[in-house]
Amino acid sequence: WHLAVVRASGNQLFMSFMDALSGAIHEATDFEVFDSDDIREDTLAAHLRVMRAIHRQDEEAARRFMSGHVRSAAMITMETEPMLDGGAA
Repeated sequence: WHLAVVRASGNQLFMSFMDALSGAIHEATDFEVFDSDDIREDTLAAHLRVMRAIHRQDEEAARRFMSGHVRSAAMITMETEPMLDGGAA
């Protein structure tokens, strides 16, 4: 999904950047904590907000929604890291 959105942007530099990062993103979210119904629902809602903004050609909204989605995923990843290392969250 992320690569499709970036490719749709037509930004070659960003496409190269995301191609390089896509494996790391997949690896960072390939944990049980990301496989919960709540996380999946939140992720789907975030993706739909971005896609609807793109469909409306509302660049500012798409940027804002994508930024929020990335921040949310980063926060979940940072909260999860201590659990994956055997510590408490």
